[in-house]
Amino acid sequence: AALLDKDIEGAESAYTAMQELTPDEKPAREARESMALRIGFGMQRFLHERRRRQEEHRKRLLPPAATVRVCIERYSRLQLNGMASVLGLEGLKRPTKESLLDRITAALEDADHVRALGAALPAEAAKAMTELLSRGGRMPFDEFTKRHGSDKGDGESWGWSTPKSAMGRLKALGFLTEGTVGGEASVLVPAEVRSALALKSA
Repeated sequence: AALLDKDIEGAESAYTAMQELTPDEKPAREARESMALRIGFGMQRFLHERRRRQEEHRKRLLPPAATVRVCIERYSRLQLNGMASVLGLEGLKRPTKESLLDRITAALEDADHVRALGAALPAEAAKAMTELLSRGGRMPFDEFTKRHGSDKGDGESWGWSTPKSAMGRLKALGFLTEGTVGGEASVLVPAEVRSALALKSA
């Protein structure tokens, strides 16, 4: 079930539990081997699908002053659910993608809320955001990842596992997105977030 939900960490945990609980007999060994193969194939499909989505995000055309809504509308429901959790939005029971978009957009249009989140950023994420803001809220993707790292090692279940990278943390908060701006693959700060954090530093 975890593989169907694209939850690789959950599938690996289930496999570890099976190893600990099942006896070392032929039927149990065969069951473990079968599950290990399914996890391996599932992980390959999952990673391939994730790379495809990331490439599509970097190819989508964005205006330099893209709004929060425009920046996040292509995210999956899983990502939006995680973003809502990271942003501290409560009372969302079995939300639709549209309701998640509405709530997240409203939260990131609240300048005071954005500034509070910005003040709580870890050092590396704060450093990356400061540089982005000093450059008008946009940097070439390759330059940003060279200077601040990528989110390759982070998962997409942001609500379950907080991203460790600066890029992943900023994406999970809705402070940064990827896209093509002016014909160049870029990272971009949504207009409302840029405005709120610019006020903070003014």
